[in-house]
Amino acid sequence: MTARLAEDIAAFAGTPARVRQLDAWDGAYVERDVRARQLGEVRAQIEEWLDTQARDAVLLAPAGAGVEVPDAPWAGLQRRLGRRRLRVAAPVGSNGNGEEHPPLEPTTAGTARGAGATRLVTSAARTVGRLPLALARRALHAEYTLRRRRATGGGRLAPNPDHLALRDLALAIAAERPDTQVVLYEELPYLWHGSADDAVAELCDSRDLVATPWSEQVDTDAKFARLRAYTSQMPVMDTAGRLLAARHLPTRERYWLLTPSSRPTPS
Repeated sequence: MTARLAEDIAAFAGTPARVRQLDAWDGAYVERDVRARQLGEVRAQIEEWLDTQARDAVLLAPAGAGVEVPDAPWAGLQRRLGRRRLRVAAPVGSNGNGEEHPPLEPTTAGTARGAGATRLVTSAARTVGRLPLALARRALHAEYTLRRRRATGGGRLAPNPDHLALRDLALAIAAERPDTQVVLYEELPYLWHGSADDAVAELCDSRDLVATPWSEQVDTDAKFARLRAYTSQMPVMDTAGRLLAARHLPTRERYWLLTPSSRPTPS
């Protein structure tokens, strides 16, 4: 961890960017209660920064590129229950080796579509609550890990769960701050395994948002010079070696500006 923090400082050395490293750990290294507390602290620090900015501040967040992991067998039931559903297979942390962990117990969110859905969710939660918690955690973890390993065979990368957590955090903040805009960016090297288009489309559909896409030309030599600082990450994150030469990097970077569907789309 100390080496990775040093690499981050080195990568941005000599640029106009100001690096501020927060105290939150990757999701795989902490228990759920610590994870929730640390994400709350990250949110507070982002909001503190926003308070010092002019109107129309912009938060950039990862889009969630990577190979798709198939839904859990009960995902259809989740969708039928609407926004109040059992979230038993959404990734919340990565162990640093490309293997992510599901939530440790079901939770509910949003509003139910009808009293029947509410009763079903409540009944399911009570049933799981009667099971030994450790057993439930182990079973959920094993089921998600199996799906993920099947999807990521051959060195493919699924979306990083810490990226998704920060993306959702940025959206939650922007929802309470109308003057704050969120821009998503497509991540290297995840984009080589699955573009972020589907993730952005699903996000917009679930949150009633509109995505305005665009791209920017990249100086691949300058970018590669920065990437080389991450010596501990380069061989692990791309076994095909595409991160090891500037000529393999995309010449354009892709972005999406997110706005509520009720708000006029910027030109």
